[in-house]
Amino acid sequence: MPTRIYEAKFKINLEGRAFVSWYYRHSPPAARLIAGNSGLRLATRVALTPVVFAVSYPMAALGVGIAALGLLWVIRRERFAAKGR
Repeated sequence: MPTRIYEAKFKINLEGRAFVSWYYRHSPPAARLIAGNSGLRLATRVALTPVVFAVSYPMAALGVGIAALGLLWVIRRERFAAKGR
């Protein structure tokens, strides 16, 4: 295996291990905080809904994203046209 490929895999593994370590250290206190507060539970559900949707339906999420970007482009174009640019 070429050295650069091996080093890239090793770096990813180290970063992954660091993230998992951080997650296991900080997740339980955060989960307890969220569990004890109904407002935080609602905010967490709202924040995670797009993530769950994108993982469950990746093609639909891509379509929604493209449609949203297209809509933003049209709105921006109309605003500039209204200003006389």
